[in-house]
Amino acid sequence: MEESSSFSVLVPGQGPLTQRACLAQNWWDLLAWFSKIEARVWVAVNAYLGEDRPDSIFLITGQTLTGEYSISHQETLATSCKIHVEGHVDLQSMIKARTFYGYDLEKVKASSGFEHSVRGSPHDQSRLYSIYFETIESSPMRRFTFNRTSRRLRQIESAHR
Repeated sequence: MEESSSFSVLVPGQGPLTQRACLAQNWWDLLAWFSKIEARVWVAVNAYLGEDRPDSIFLITGQTLTGEYSISHQETLATSCKIHVEGHVDLQSMIKARTFYGYDLEKVKASSGFEHSVRGSPHDQSRLYSIYFETIESSPMRRFTFNRTSRRLRQIESAHR
């Protein structure tokens, strides 16, 4: 049986990336606020979503944004996507066969096979899209209820006396 696998490719636009983050004391204040409400959030998630609830929720503390991007998510080896990479290598390096891949890359563009592409508008360059998040993850919280006469509760109480 063949093992299933998938991969995703994200190519941001050529423009500058914008980073936003919660820093210094504000980060600690945000973390303190999240820890105060985290249990109540899980109660709401469980109440609204029941068995369909997510495995985790998260607090966004930072993000990277771009004016345009392309995304490809490949589920099978039968599909593909292509990217176009332009670099700068001087003639002397090529003659001496000293090309270093990854150095002096100038442009990377989505070429074909991308399911979702958003191109920036030359008229409105203020529109930005989040492509990466910095997060703090929270796993589901479980509440244990004990019947006052349960054997397990009596064991716990006697161990702490």
